[in-house]
Amino acid sequence: MDPLSLMTRFAPGGRIQPGLSGHGFKLCIEPLPHRRYKEAMYAVAELHLRRRVHGAGGGLLLTGPSGAGKSTIVRAYHADFPREHQVERTWVPVLLVSVPSSPTARSLAGAILEALGQKKAHRGTAPEKTGWIHDLFARCGVEMVLLDEFQHLLYTPTLNAFRDVTDWLKNFVEDTKVGMVACGLPAAEAVVNSNVNGVGFP
Repeated sequence: MDPLSLMTRFAPGGRIQPGLSGHGFKLCIEPLPHRRYKEAMYAVAELHLRRRVHGAGGGLLLTGPSGAGKSTIVRAYHADFPREHQVERTWVPVLLVSVPSSPTARSLAGAILEALGQKKAHRGTAPEKTGWIHDLFARCGVEMVLLDEFQHLLYTPTLNAFRDVTDWLKNFVEDTKVGMVACGLPAAEAVVNSNVNGVGFP
């Protein structure tokens, strides 16, 4: 799968072609492509394509109330880009990460390493983990990071921890040049309006 194909599928005004001919019923196991779902998928694919073409990251924020389908969107996008186990490496174009509750820079870095499959993700300092992430991102070809439960960044243990983790996240995106999709409750907007606005959220 590539981002351009997804943009074509979810382009505004596009029509979903029926997958069945004839009579009978089909159990739908994929999200129903309503207008907002298609707009969100298109926006994520557009950011991904921009990252592939220009090699530069950026940010996209998806917010909504509980049960609105935000996690469904990022999981569906992640599923369209499965990791590929090759002879010398595992290719991971899209990485899905859940932001831990009461996060710090160290615990967020650990969550990213765990999503990559690093068995010793809980070990090391924040700078050490950051170095491992940079190395693994380069080796695994990570292009996009989808951060679910982004509003958890508001609930850091202290104000200094909030500044540290948002500074870490901003520097992380700038240094790795990945595209980042932040997904969470409306409270997540307060995070974007603070330290991480340099990431390039619209």
